[in-house]
Amino acid sequence: MEKEKINIGEMSFYIDGVKKFDPRPGNLRTATPIIIRIPEKNYEKYDVKIRKRRYVYWRPEISFEAFVKQLEENVFKKHREFYGEVNEVPLFEGYRFLKTTVNHLVIDGVEHKVIGSLWEFWFTGLKKDRERYRLIKFAMDCGLGERNTYGFGFVNPIRVS
Repeated sequence: MEKEKINIGEMSFYIDGVKKFDPRPGNLRTATPIIIRIPEKNYEKYDVKIRKRRYVYWRPEISFEAFVKQLEENVFKKHREFYGEVNEVPLFEGYRFLKTTVNHLVIDGVEHKVIGSLWEFWFTGLKKDRERYRLIKFAMDCGLGERNTYGFGFVNPIRVS
C-alpha cells in the first residue's frame, strides 16, 4: 500500500494511518499556555492595577476571579459563534495555577510578547451535568482562552489512577 504524502509549509510527511481521537471531558491540564486578556472596560471591575490601553494580559497579580470569568466568557462567545446560542452556566469549579509563561509571537512580521499561564482544572459531577459536560467538551475541542490558532489554550485530560 502506497502511503499518502501531505505537505505542511515546506515540510513533507507520509500518513501511516488515521485514528479517531475523542477525549472525554474530565480533569484537565494545559498542554500549551492559556492566553486571557482583560479588556480596559473591566479594569475597575477586577481592580486591575496594571494599566495599559485596550487590555492587559492576565497574570497572578490580577484576581483569579478575573481569569475564570474571562475564560468562561471566552468559551460562551465561541459557542455562540459556532452554534448561535449558549446556556451560560458556571464551568470551572476547581483549578490550580501552575506558572506564568512569556511567549514571543510574530504576527505580520511584528514580534509581540504574549503572557500566558499553565493550569490544572478539575470538575465534580460533570457526567451528570450534561450542559457543563457539553460545554467543557466544546472547550477542549476549540481550545481555552485566546489565540488558539497560534497554538495556545490546548488541554489534555488528566488520568486519575
